[in-house]
Amino acid sequence: MPAAKKIAKFIAAMLFTSFLSLFVISLSVYDLTSYDTLKSLSKDVLAEQAAQIMPFIEESCKTSSRIEFDIQNDKISFNCSEIRTSDSFAGKILDSIYYKNYSCTVLDCIKTPSAFVSAFGNKLMLDVIFILGILSLICGIVLFFLLDKKITGLGISLIFVGINYFVILLGKNVIQSRADVINSLLDPVAANFLYILIAGIVLAAVGYCKGRNRPEKPRSGKIHKGRRT
Repeated sequence: MPAAKKIAKFIAAMLFTSFLSLFVISLSVYDLTSYDTLKSLSKDVLAEQAAQIMPFIEESCKTSSRIEFDIQNDKISFNCSEIRTSDSFAGKILDSIYYKNYSCTVLDCIKTPSAFVSAFGNKLMLDVIFILGILSLICGIVLFFLLDKKITGLGISLIFVGINYFVILLGKNVIQSRADVINSLLDPVAANFLYILIAGIVLAAVGYCKGRNRPEKPRSGKIHKGRRT
């Protein structure tokens, strides 16, 4: 029985830390793939590309009210009145990419990475977050009841998840990338793991102090009375 409990505790701890780590990563990916975040990241790049195309647009719009472009293998038509400036054209390009219709599951969309950088992918990530959150909660509750020192043990499990904070920092130092996209993805993930690390340290410390301050139970034993002679 003790061996079976140890195995169950190990499995529950592994699943809890894995699901919680994926949950944190999914939260950051969801934030990264939001429209406002992508607009902020791609604004300069799209505006620069749009500025290069504007002469062609202005010339084409003299003889036509609409102009057509090939974007991600799709023919997208724009009204000339809506793309009079490079900023407005850049916004239309982002809209056409972000709000493109996709119909795939999470596994199928892996074959089409651009699907994740869209409104469809953003909603898909929200579903993934919900599933991972439920799984993390269930595994966390099971682990809590299996642990002998519940608060301390749960805190240690959170610390194992929070250690990913240092892994990300090390990865950033190895990559040494200044790309806004990379930093925008890694910084929120690192921050979330740091919060979990702090929470784990606090819980472990509280559990440790609570265990030390708990009075020891007196050992019970039988008192044998000697016979009177």
